[in-house]
Amino acid sequence: MLRTYLHAGQGDAELKKTYGVLIAVALLATACGGSKKAAAPSTGAAAAPSSKAAGATAAGATAAGAGTATVQSGQYLTAADALDTAYARWRSDIAGKDRVAQLTGPAASYALALTSFDNAISRVNATGKTATDIQTLEAADAVVIADLDSITKQTQSTLSGWSAKLSADGAPARVAGDTVRTDFRLPLPTS
Repeated sequence: MLRTYLHAGQGDAELKKTYGVLIAVALLATACGGSKKAAAPSTGAAAAPSSKAAGATAAGATAAGAGTATVQSGQYLTAADALDTAYARWRSDIAGKDRVAQLTGPAASYALALTSFDNAISRVNATGKTATDIQTLEAADAVVIADLDSITKQTQSTLSGWSAKLSADGAPARVAGDTVRTDFRLPLPTS
């Protein structure tokens, strides 16, 4: 895509808009509690272990007698797997796109997936600190969802600012997701 802009004679402003959207995608790759199978174009990092691989850890914990906590970990991982799939679809749908009209549908789909993820994790019967940390993650995700929903109010001239806000708002969701994973003794995504 960079080559296309350079050959088309587009200025730095268009490049910044495009890369701003890609940076927002990269940050969301590590947000919201899924396993975040990050691809090299968005993060430059090696792919994180999948939630399914982490599920093997949870299964091992059952054998060791973790019981209820493992069931909760499994419920969380099931929701994270669905979110991972939706995220991969979203990334694919927005790849190379830098126009508001091109981003609206994928943003709405991913916002719906985040909402489904939050609904699923709210049903995990966690208590104490883990329950509080799940609520924190849901609140952080709500901000990201609102950002995704606001794409319909953007113009080409505000897209870069929207992307920056989406990136900034994704950071607390990433931290909250990592905290919940730690609560469940699940491996953290690599990024």
